[in-house]
Amino acid sequence: MLRMAAVLLAITLSTPVHAASVVTGAFFDAGRPWKVLDAIAWREGNKLFVAISDYRLDRFAIADAGVVNKKIIRDTHQMRHRYSTAIFELDPNGEFRAFDSAGTPDLEDDRNQVGGWRLMAPVDGDRVQATWRYARSNLSIDVPITNVLAPPGSPAANDSAPAKALLALLEARSKGDYETAMKLSAPPGHQDLRSPEKIAEHREQFQHWRPFAMSHAVVERVRIDGDSAEVVFHGKVISGSPSGRAFVVRTDGLWWVQHHTAR
Repeated sequence: MLRMAAVLLAITLSTPVHAASVVTGAFFDAGRPWKVLDAIAWREGNKLFVAISDYRLDRFAIADAGVVNKKIIRDTHQMRHRYSTAIFELDPNGEFRAFDSAGTPDLEDDRNQVGGWRLMAPVDGDRVQATWRYARSNLSIDVPITNVLAPPGSPAANDSAPAKALLALLEARSKGDYETAMKLSAPPGHQDLRSPEKIAEHREQFQHWRPFAMSHAVVERVRIDGDSAEVVFHGKVISGSPSGRAFVVRTDGLWWVQHHTAR
């Protein structure tokens, strides 16, 4: 479970001056640091929620869902072992509760454990601006509050860089090229901290699933929004010809596939 230890020094809500989300700083959970790269805020009834993540949130999938809520955030973020996400809830009095990435209330029955935080302004604005300072944590966010996202980005060519990254990953999987597949499914410079035994086990599983990998993939459409992209595709697998979508991210100038599905 996500164990939250943070003190809120200042949080205000105001009229938006720009639509972009601005997130800076690092967050420490149980002594483990993660750099917060993205955040989103929304309302459910009279409560305000803020989600922070150390990976890019898939706004394409969130927009397709037609609504922003806790379930959509968890489902679209593909809660895998290397991703970290925290969702904060504010009630009308400005008190907070923390949830872990799997969605199980962690501190729901004891709000005092999360500091009894209070808002400096009513929860009735269009943005949430917050700063957390505690021990080594140093986090600032300035995020618009929205319950519906417009489709982000604009159409791009089917042979654009994000599409090429996805096709290269699918090809590596079909050929059993473990090193290339891992390189294309993690950001540049990513360090695999698993034990040699776990890595060997993962390699074995990778080869086991090779006969089921997609081949002859064809890109249907691409949308790019800054350093993220959605790629819709189809291809052939042992059981048929499914369609799929991928969320592709650019880090340090290189595109890699954060997650993809096919059905």
